[in-house]
Amino acid sequence: MDLLLPLKFFLAMMVLFTLSSCCRYVDCVSDDYFIKLVIKDQSDSSDLIFGDGREYDRSEIQCYSILGGDTTIYEIAFEAYNSSVSDSIVFIKLFPEIFENVYLKWNDTDVDTLLVKYHSFDTNCCGKITEISKKNINGVDHKIDRVPIQLFK
Repeated sequence: MDLLLPLKFFLAMMVLFTLSSCCRYVDCVSDDYFIKLVIKDQSDSSDLIFGDGREYDRSEIQCYSILGGDTTIYEIAFEAYNSSVSDSIVFIKLFPEIFENVYLKWNDTDVDTLLVKYHSFDTNCCGKITEISKKNINGVDHKIDRVPIQLFK
């Protein structure tokens, strides 16, 4: 009889237990604090930021939130986006759980309100995860997905 058999069995069980209790940290990735927008003309669906029919100057566009006397400015990027919806998007990076009302200033006379709600939950492996649970622009709810929101003006 092999005297090391109980030790081998114990080590094998420890390895199996460790592997079965490991977390898949790829499931922990939750960095979807972005708003993607396509701004189109209501009458002919032309792009109002990119292309020949643009009406907004990209250098004037701002995204910010206000709390008391503090203003938070959000990063805006303009990116290529090859799809049937548009070839370019406005990409806004938000900060989780800081503010709910975000203002999108297209020019000196045109400002939209973006209401963002967050949902936080605890996980066994990843701690607390926070995700955007609601996107509402000017009173209209939009789906929570990675497709750009089409905003008609």
